[in-house]
Amino acid sequence: MITAEVVYKYKVTVNKLDSQDFIDLPLPTILDILNKTILGYTDAIYGINNLFRQGVESFQRRIDDLEALVVNDLPNITYISAGNNIFTGALPDNYLHLLRSYSLATKDLCVDRALRNIQYSHDELNDILVSKDPYKYPSFEWQELPINISSGKIFGYTDGTFTCTELHIEYLKTPTQIDLAGYVHLDGSASANVNSELPDYLLEDIITLAALHTKAIIGDTEGYKLLSADLAKNRNL
Repeated sequence: MITAEVVYKYKVTVNKLDSQDFIDLPLPTILDILNKTILGYTDAIYGINNLFRQGVESFQRRIDDLEALVVNDLPNITYISAGNNIFTGALPDNYLHLLRSYSLATKDLCVDRALRNIQYSHDELNDILVSKDPYKYPSFEWQELPINISSGKIFGYTDGTFTCTELHIEYLKTPTQIDLAGYVHLDGSASANVNSELPDYLLEDIITLAALHTKAIIGDTEGYKLLSADLAKNRNL
């Protein structure tokens, strides 16, 4: 769906349930609302506690929904030693969520063994490393590497007996920000036609969600309720 159609459908959705006030927002404001909704929707549909309250078993369905955002063809990322048995790899600028990953590691004469990356929170990692939990501690032999993601980097933690060399990741990229020609950005550059890579059926949900946000902002309680019911019906909630 091209951006011009997305904007048109948003305007129609916002105004079709409003019997008194016609909402005529400037184009840059509409695009800002839509782009924030696209990013928020991507987070929500991917996360386990997602917008549609689906369980972990529907993970593959959610990835299928966001297939256009999946990146799995990058060259391996080179690890850099950060000291204290920690190795870091810089994530791509467009990184949003990790889907799958593995690391290559070397110990003595055994080179480039693939280790399964297991992601933990900072607190979980601290407990694992301090307690040396035998079921979660880094292990070259068991091919398991605890990792953590922070500040645009992946951190891999070893037990000091092996080194991490390369990282392979499959991830969701940040959605493209849609735009429409005909106005000037705040930085003085001219706008251009940029379409979303997401499929039409997701954009339909996003349009409804963007209209919901608008209704909430302007205090249209009745319109918000009707749109919420419509979205829930479409998603069989």
